[in-house]
Amino acid sequence: MIAFCDEVGCASIFGPCVVCCCAVPDNYPLIPGVKDSKQLSRQKRDELYPIIVTQLQYAFGSACPNKIEQKNIHYAKLEAMKIAVERLARTGVKIDKVIVDGSFTIPNLDFPQEAVVKADAKFWQCGAASILAKVRRDNAMTELGKIDKYSYYDLGSNAGYYTVKHRNGIILMGPTELHRKNFGYFKYCLARRNEYLEFIAKDGDLAEYYHMMADREVSTGKSDYVLWRDGAKENWQDIKYGDTI
Repeated sequence: MIAFCDEVGCASIFGPCVVCCCAVPDNYPLIPGVKDSKQLSRQKRDELYPIIVTQLQYAFGSACPNKIEQKNIHYAKLEAMKIAVERLARTGVKIDKVIVDGSFTIPNLDFPQEAVVKADAKFWQCGAASILAKVRRDNAMTELGKIDKYSYYDLGSNAGYYTVKHRNGIILMGPTELHRKNFGYFKYCLARRNEYLEFIAKDGDLAEYYHMMADREVSTGKSDYVLWRDGAKENWQDIKYGDTI
């Protein structure tokens, strides 16, 4: 039986990277509507999830923010894939080969495997794995967003990815232990958080004007983020990995 691995949440600045491994018998018919999760609406993914889990065998793996910071997202993702494959094998599934979405195979995995770029678009079975991983992670982010200390980041809508509301939550309330502190967008948000604290410390009455200042476009037409990324905002360049407020 061939197992197909895919992951979601690699580019998020909050929460885990989640992996799903699906085992699919040879010549198993396409489940109608199944394809790469990125090509489907949230509603469609939610509709397909219960269909997939009743037809295919699967297992999940994940890498928490601390693991991602320690190993970097590339190696943390591959480790999560290894966990998912081995969990699936422990259920009794006989895995003859593993198809891994991406350019790299899984280190130290005791199964034949092949890395396929954009496998989730080329194999519907890999698309099924991506749907299961996406729905599981999105639902977890939504539930976390209901907890008071995580309620400021709009997780139910952005699933932990960088958005204006997520940025503003970090600026106003600071980061949490589930934020990935070595990711560029997070460090940008943290710089804005420090900027905000300095801004209101000078004159609390001006705090309401902070976002007007932070969101403006500079005269070059580039956003402040692009300038920061390109090194034009030198006072933001020295933010170290793991810095906290």
